[in-house]
Amino acid sequence: MSHAFEEVIITDDGEEMRLNEEGGGMLNMENEKRMRREIANSNERRRMQSINAGFQSLRSLLPHHEVQDNGYGVKSVKHFENSSATRRAEITFSVARVRRNMRNGRYSKRIGVIGYVYAATVLEYLVTELLELAGNEAIRDKHARITPRNIMFAIRKDEEFLHLMDKVTIPDAGVVPNVHPALLNKAKNIRYPLVFLELSYFSPKCKICKKKCPELSECSTFKSFNLKQKWDAVNNNKLCRKCLRSHNGYCRLTKECGVDGCLFKHHPTLHNDQKQQKTNSNPKQNSNATNASVVSNNFHGTSMPNILFRIVPVTLYNNNKAIKTLAYIDEGSSGTLLEEELASELNIIGNPERLCLLWTNNVHRIEENSSRMNLVISGQDDFNVRYKMKGVRSVKFLGLPAQTINQSELVKRFCYLEGIPLINYENEKPRILIGLPHANLCTQLITIEGNEHQPIASKSRIGWSLHGPTREQQFHYVQSTHPKK
Repeated sequence: MSHAFEEVIITDDGEEMRLNEEGGGMLNMENEKRMRREIANSNERRRMQSINAGFQSLRSLLPHHEVQDNGYGVKSVKHFENSSATRRAEITFSVARVRRNMRNGRYSKRIGVIGYVYAATVLEYLVTELLELAGNEAIRDKHARITPRNIMFAIRKDEEFLHLMDKVTIPDAGVVPNVHPALLNKAKNIRYPLVFLELSYFSPKCKICKKKCPELSECSTFKSFNLKQKWDAVNNNKLCRKCLRSHNGYCRLTKECGVDGCLFKHHPTLHNDQKQQKTNSNPKQNSNATNASVVSNNFHGTSMPNILFRIVPVTLYNNNKAIKTLAYIDEGSSGTLLEEELASELNIIGNPERLCLLWTNNVHRIEENSSRMNLVISGQDDFNVRYKMKGVRSVKFLGLPAQTINQSELVKRFCYLEGIPLINYENEKPRILIGLPHANLCTQLITIEGNEHQPIASKSRIGWSLHGPTREQQFHYVQSTHPKK
């Protein structure tokens, strides 16, 4: 008994393909394989068209992934046969990785292909927006790279991200500055009466006569005082001996007295004429004194290259007082010397001990009122490391040469000095001389030099200094001190 049947296959294009079999007969096997391959290719084309159409509709919903003129985005539906879903979607995030994580998480029983692509695209969009906000925070904080703290502030300042990631903890992000209102100062809105401003600013009174005097030097009562009464009035009212005003810290006035060539830094009204007369008196009148010596200054004019001495700006401390000055580094001195005026400003009380100063050619000077004292010194740089100095001797007057350092002008002439943190000062004289007993403070840790006739920059424990020739021809005076009996 024979059977006959007919198998009808309808393709996606709507065409009918018939397979007749009668009496166990079949069509040719090659024709059957060809028809089934065409059916599979037709189904694959339809599936790819639906996926690309989904990509195109998805990109139209995302603002940062729209079709642009520079070619970024999907312009038309393309057929990608042997490529990944990430490449077909033209995104950076891996669709395969998102698909694997979604399957492992089991968020749903069934997830379509468009779901994986949509999830990867949304994640990429969120990360792009977050990095843009975090980049703005990094620019505001002057950072070269985006840090976790920038990401945290970007989330906190954006309402949508804060709602989405409110309970997310970011490692190494720190905390958001937040002070409880109960801890704030409640006295900020207090309005003081105007009478306090009038008393403090608009009604200055003289410390001596209790009247409205513009300056203490113009006060009639202060002018009527003798020299001792003037000094007592300045000390009792805690006024500055340089500017005759009341202020805190070191006085910035570096002008010398100037009366009859006086080199002390005090106000001209406090000048002692009798002391000047004793200094300039005839040396023969004091020849019978036991330990007396008269100092005379001899000046010699010469033309020679401008020389910078090794002078370092330092800060001296004693108890709660700090005074900025210049230190002269002398590696040929067997002692460290400090001016008496500077010691009195620091309120240093030492042990009295007679001192004899010796120079070449048997030149010497005797300091009857010298004292041995201890103090603390540091540089004027950012590190401000303090060192103790023991056995410092006080002298009446050092008479060291004045010097000026202008870093901007020096850098223009000597390019190798650029970047060295030199401290500028103008026509200032050192008030302390550091010798070999404190050689550890003057040791040159770093040395930067140029050519043969150029200055040398050196770094010690108390700061940077510049010394040596500068090639300039300058007429100056060399001061030498000689005692006469």
